[in-house]
Amino acid sequence: MFHQLKMLEDYTIMAADGELGPIREFYFDDFHWVIRYVAVDVEDGNILLSPAALRAIDPDEKTISLDLDLEFILNSPRFDLDEPVTRVRETELHNYFDWPFYWIAPGLVSYPLIELESEMKEQGN
Repeated sequence: MFHQLKMLEDYTIMAADGELGPIREFYFDDFHWVIRYVAVDVEDGNILLSPAALRAIDPDEKTISLDLDLEFILNSPRFDLDEPVTRVRETELHNYFDWPFYWIAPGLVSYPLIELESEMKEQGN
């Protein structure tokens, strides 16, 4: 099943222990044609999350869940969405969350999106 990203614009990101914040925008890799990051608006800036961190979509509640704690996420690097996301900043982000570097492990290019689509199918959407 396919869904438009526009559908997710008014969704809220939920940490394992509470609400993180609304989705602000998506960062799209136009070389590999995949979403690299979801920008989440938090009280003191913006956080970028890899689609690999997203665990489940609830279309009824309009939420996307993570398996990460709020405090851990809120201590992650902040990003100015008016500035480019450099490889140095990506490395800082991936090191903080202990995510694999997608530019080194090309097999991860589309896996997270497939996982999300599978989750939505299981929920009957």
